[in-house]
Amino acid sequence: MISGPPQQNQTSNMRWMGGLSKRARSPLESRTQECAGTIPPSHLPSYTQTFHSQLTHLPPLRPDVHSCTHRRIGPMIVESDHILGRESAGTILAVHPSVTTLFPSDRVAIEPGIPCHECARCLTGRYNGCEKVSFLCKPLVRGLPRRYVNHPSTWCHKTPDAMTFEEDAMLEPLSVALFAVERSGLRLGDPLLICGARPIGLVALLCARATGAHPIIITDLDEGRLACAKKLIPSVSTFKISRTKQTAEENVVLVVSQLGIEPAVAIKFTGVASSISTAIFAVKFGGMVFGTGVGKS
Repeated sequence: MISGPPQQNQTSNMRWMGGLSKRARSPLESRTQECAGTIPPSHLPSYTQTFHSQLTHLPPLRPDVHSCTHRRIGPMIVESDHILGRESAGTILAVHPSVTTLFPSDRVAIEPGIPCHECARCLTGRYNGCEKVSFLCKPLVRGLPRRYVNHPSTWCHKTPDAMTFEEDAMLEPLSVALFAVERSGLRLGDPLLICGARPIGLVALLCARATGAHPIIITDLDEGRLACAKKLIPSVSTFKISRTKQTAEENVVLVVSQLGIEPAVAIKFTGVASSISTAIFAVKFGGMVFGTGVGKS
């Protein structure tokens, strides 16, 4: 995803188009005027804006489901009504006069994390690690399923008309997968173990294949997700992790036997302890285990 420095009062007003629902676009001039008239520039906060959108569909990922069922993610507790969902794409309806890079009717994908731009991590270009980030849909921060959205233009990334809104909405999960593959140091010909065949794990599988990793094995607790991985990449090996039948050491023997070689890299996209242990035990001496996402709680 493209990033850049924050700019004061640069806000885009978007109409939600949904993660999995494409609509024919119609002239937006009347809606632009209506929407722009509801948000006078003098009433806009200096940088961190909230946003509102018209919801059609939002693809839920594991943190959304976890927040809904457990009402918390780690120390962040949901204590009142909360709005889930962060992957989105839409059409610009209106922009603040200071915005010069986006215009009404532009299609954009949303980067949901708004960093502080003041801490050492932000100032050294690693804003993804900002501890003061306002990340949409995490507990205490409202998510995307709202009718209209005000969002800093810095974190609205213009997309071409050739892409569908479904593809636009997948840019956020794709960026996570690409980040994991890049930071893990995965190279051409590296044998790879991917732990977790949920959406981001499957996207990472595609990224790893494009990188040239081979052979690849992917593990999960669910046969259906593994079948989906096999459909995406027919040459991938799949392995179902058992919560109770095998220990991590026993899983390793089966995984390495099926792969035919010890993996040089293991990337985990799951919080299941048995899968994480399997990744650690499976990699070769001097190999890399890269973790992304949240743990069990």
